[in-house]
Amino acid sequence: MKKIYVIWSFLDVFNGFFYQILTKNTYSPYFFLKCSTFYFGINKEDQISIKLLKLGFKYMILTVSKPWSEIRDACKQWDLQTVAVISCGSCSAQCGTGGTEGLKKIVDSLEQDGIQIAASIVIEEPCDKRLVKTDLRHIQNETQKIDGYIVASCGMGAQTVREVTDKPVIITTDTIMMSQTERIGLYHEKCRACGKCVLNETGGICPITACAKSLLNGPCGGVIDGKCEMGGYQNDCGWVAIYNRLKKLDKLELFSKVRPPRDWSLVTKRSTVNQRKEMKDYYACEE
Repeated sequence: MKKIYVIWSFLDVFNGFFYQILTKNTYSPYFFLKCSTFYFGINKEDQISIKLLKLGFKYMILTVSKPWSEIRDACKQWDLQTVAVISCGSCSAQCGTGGTEGLKKIVDSLEQDGIQIAASIVIEEPCDKRLVKTDLRHIQNETQKIDGYIVASCGMGAQTVREVTDKPVIITTDTIMMSQTERIGLYHEKCRACGKCVLNETGGICPITACAKSLLNGPCGGVIDGKCEMGGYQNDCGWVAIYNRLKKLDKLELFSKVRPPRDWSLVTKRSTVNQRKEMKDYYACEE
């Protein structure tokens, strides 16, 4: 079984090489170093799984490019004349908003607006503060006198860059969703990190993302022939899908359960998670 898993991991990596050719994006040597560990089977199965998730083959943060006029206005607002450009080599590279191709487009547009580029770099995962600190050291001489950074990544990546510098940071993308990858170029929102997962009660279908109104008790009255009124009855009703799933699993009693309103404090109050401490407390033996 392990041998099959390693082969499948290699196929995922090959998928990444194909995407690189398709989009003209090039990934950092760090990316290929991680890929080689899959091919030779150096990592344990659980480590392979974690690294594949980090590479974005299983899920990704989906971004779209902001209108260039918005970026131009932001540069004027912050009086940016000389900048360094940072591009994401993972999720945003797959979306086409980052990577080497996205970086080139941004640099060309900035230069057309008369902004000088002191340095540009693709960071494999700009949401990882350790990688950002390490990679920015490679361009520290070039960035000593810049006015700010232009970052092509999701909001997490831009904020990570902001935390390691005292310079202004301008983001070039809008973060759309945390998505499942069906295939390259086709993504589905499956989780909204609501803080209270109900998948165990809904047959593994998330009502927050599957239902257009994110209802925890459904369906509503806007369903006709299994189609949702949101979108002109073109999309399937999430709660009809939940019903059919529970019926197939012979667990329809879960469908009639009344769930309390969504606790929005779980989304708003928690901005930092100390997993080391929480896991230690979780596995601690009670006296």
